[in-house]
Amino acid sequence: MNAHILIAFLIAWFAVLSTAPALAQQPQRPPVRSITRIVGDLYRVQNNEHYTVFLVTPAGIILADPINVEAAAWIKAQLTERFPNAPVRHVLYSHHHQDHASGAAVFNDTAELVGHENFNAALTASASANEAAAKRFAAVLRPESTYSGRRTITLGGKRVEMIHPGRMGHAPDMTVLVFPAERVLFGVDFVNVNTVPGSNTLANGAPVAEYVDALKAVEALDFDI
Repeated sequence: MNAHILIAFLIAWFAVLSTAPALAQQPQRPPVRSITRIVGDLYRVQNNEHYTVFLVTPAGIILADPINVEAAAWIKAQLTERFPNAPVRHVLYSHHHQDHASGAAVFNDTAELVGHENFNAALTASASANEAAAKRFAAVLRPESTYSGRRTITLGGKRVEMIHPGRMGHAPDMTVLVFPAERVLFGVDFVNVNTVPGSNTLANGAPVAEYVDALKAVEALDFDI
């Protein structure tokens, strides 16, 4: 290596080392969170790069993914303030991954947890991969009831359809939610809007055809948003 290049490299490396402690001491930015109305009584929740939805009914609230413990606690506080007489009655899992499902315990005092029938086996497989995985998935509660191909959740005269689009590499227990009256579909991870799927979507060596078939199943559903 040229001596001048080596010196320049060492200077840059020491500069990185000298700034690392300062970067580590910087305060962590607060999470980006918001609640916005989609249509009618259906709302979208943002927690940084993750999203979920909830439907307010006269008999309580139907919530999709609880995301994580901190986000779920914030969501519960917001719902209590905005809709004080509407407890969460159902939590509908999109799948077992901890970044979508690990906040359910926050709502389990009033809510039934619902997921696809493959949820428990998928959770066991993911959590048993290694010690780090066991810690990541420790907060994920198993559903209290499950479904196979399709299930209708009814509360306060309003409906939500839970639909399994098929097995795929990302997760074998995927669920999309359709809100028929609102004509809205909620799907995560494998439903990539205006972009191509990431490597985590086409995971575990699964056939690409499974992913394509799942997208075709979603496209065949009746929704506008």
